[in-house]
Amino acid sequence: LTNAINIFYNDLDNHGIADKVLSMTFSEFGRRVAENGSDGTDHGSAAPIMLFGPALNGSSFIGSHPDLNVLDSRGNMKSTVDFKSVYATILKDWLCVDDNYVNQAIIGSEFDFLGLGLGCNGIQNLELTNDPILTMHAAVIDEDEVNLYLNLNEPVRLEVFIFDILGRKVGSVYNDQFSTGNHRFPLLPDMYSRLPRGQYFYKIRVNGDRIFSRSFIVR
Repeated sequence: LTNAINIFYNDLDNHGIADKVLSMTFSEFGRRVAENGSDGTDHGSAAPIMLFGPALNGSSFIGSHPDLNVLDSRGNMKSTVDFKSVYATILKDWLCVDDNYVNQAIIGSEFDFLGLGLGCNGIQNLELTNDPILTMHAAVIDEDEVNLYLNLNEPVRLEVFIFDILGRKVGSVYNDQFSTGNHRFPLLPDMYSRLPRGQYFYKIRVNGDRIFSRSFIVR
C-alpha cells in the first residue's frame, strides 16, 4: 500500500500537481478492546483517520490516544476528535467551501475546525500553470475586495468572466489587451457594486483560445 501511494504521488509530482491532491483514509468502524469468543475483536469505534499529501504542513498527530481503561457503556474506546471536525476542516480549508455551507452540510453536534496546515485565507487556490504565457493566477482577498492576480510572460488579450456555483454567467470583468508582467484587478462585473456572498468561478481566456478557471468565495 505504501509503495502504491508513493508511486501515485511521484506520478502527480511529475505532472506538477502533487500539492493539489490531498488523500484521506476513513473507516466506518474501529475495534473494541476486549477479545471476543473467537480470539478476535468486535467492531467498535475510535478508528484513526490518516491524511497525506505535500499540501499538509508537516507531519503530526491531532488529538490524543484513546485511554484503554476508559471505555463507553458498550465497551468502545472514546474518540478524542469528532470525525465531523475532520470533514468540516477539509471542506473549509481544502475545498474552500464557505462557512455557511459547511455548517449546513455537517449535521449533528458541534464541531471544531482543526489546524491541518491548509487554508483559504489570503490567496485562494493559487494556480501555477505550465503555460508559457500565463504562469500564475489567483483570487486574493484584499480586505472586502476579491482581486485577480496574474503573471504574464508576453503581451496578450485577456477575457475574464464570472460564473456562479450553478454555472450561470454573472458577467464579464475584462476584455482588453494586457502587457507583460504582474497584474492585479478586481473580480467584479460592471453591473455590480459588490458581488453577493457565495461561491463563484472566474474563467480567463487568453488570446481567444487558452482557458483557465478557478473558484473563489465572497464572504
